[in-house]
Amino acid sequence: MVRHRVITLVVTLVLAACADGSSDANVSADVPTAVSSGGTTPAISLAEGQSDVPEATIAPAASDPADLDVGATLALPTDAPPGSEPLGGVTIDDPFPPQADGAADVDVALAAIEWAYRHWSLVDLDPAVRARIVEDGEQNTRALEDGIAAARGMIEFGRLQVDAIRLTGVDTADVVFRAEWQGGPSPVFPDPMAGTAVFRDGSWRVAAPTLCLLAFGIGQSCEAADEPIAPAALRVRSFPDGWRWEGDPRSEGVIAVPGSGLWVPDGDTAGPPVQIVVEVLAGSAGLSDADIAVVLSSRGVGDEGVRTEIGDARGAIAVQDGYTSITLVRPDDVLVNASGPLTPAQLIAVLDDLEPVTLPADAAEG
Repeated sequence: MVRHRVITLVVTLVLAACADGSSDANVSADVPTAVSSGGTTPAISLAEGQSDVPEATIAPAASDPADLDVGATLALPTDAPPGSEPLGGVTIDDPFPPQADGAADVDVALAAIEWAYRHWSLVDLDPAVRARIVEDGEQNTRALEDGIAAARGMIEFGRLQVDAIRLTGVDTADVVFRAEWQGGPSPVFPDPMAGTAVFRDGSWRVAAPTLCLLAFGIGQSCEAADEPIAPAALRVRSFPDGWRWEGDPRSEGVIAVPGSGLWVPDGDTAGPPVQIVVEVLAGSAGLSDADIAVVLSSRGVGDEGVRTEIGDARGAIAVQDGYTSITLVRPDDVLVNASGPLTPAQLIAVLDDLEPVTLPADAAEG
């Protein structure tokens, strides 16, 4: 079965994309990487075994897109007066570029990839054009346009700029890009990011995993046409002594997905509660470890967080002043955020004992 991702994201991702993260591009240190200058056709390198693809100018090898020396090639804002040139150098009237895969014409492929990344988020772009430069765009045109329209006030001054492109096959490529705001680096996420592009149905497109990763970073799902794999609820089977479930007594410890559960100090003891919040991030089970780090960073587990695994879930834990926070991405497409005045060992034990259950029909809401 072919999975068509439904991009149900609010497109503020153009501005609030992932900080300090990169997607798992499986880049080999033995394969040269090319870096492009702003406004020029990017150079590109080819993976081993693709001798049928025309030779291109290359730069020194790098083991990961995040390691590219892009600092000297950033397209910095000009001193031109406002309005004297299009924001980010792109407009909705730019002609749709010729298309070719990497085997047919490298230069055409490079230009088409850059065009797709720089144009797909333009607010007033023709929906039919947007659909041709986003993976599965034709199947998800309405969802894409609804998201763009809802975020118009925030994204119309945002642009994406491309710094490097690397062909990984005749129909796939790795892309290093940046978010800009009003012609300059994004004040929130100024660092280069890594994405991918694919050649599908005759045109180069921003790949669905890149769009999904950006969506996850702002708490949006990237749903698939298949049935969801997330459970209806999770049950906390054990909790440290001295704490009381603050919820429906008929379903103690049962948290609807999405939903939250709260535990308060037992008896007359006063103090902050322990809270567990769960939500569905459809498609997140397939994220790489590097992409998981991006999601965690966006969820408040920043540089202080220590990467951890609890069972089959991947996440991070942070401790400060006796307060523990853990964020986990589970293999069932559920994101769990737990926090409270428990020791790391106590909170880990709670999350390690979560059990998928069916939500009782008569369970109280909230």
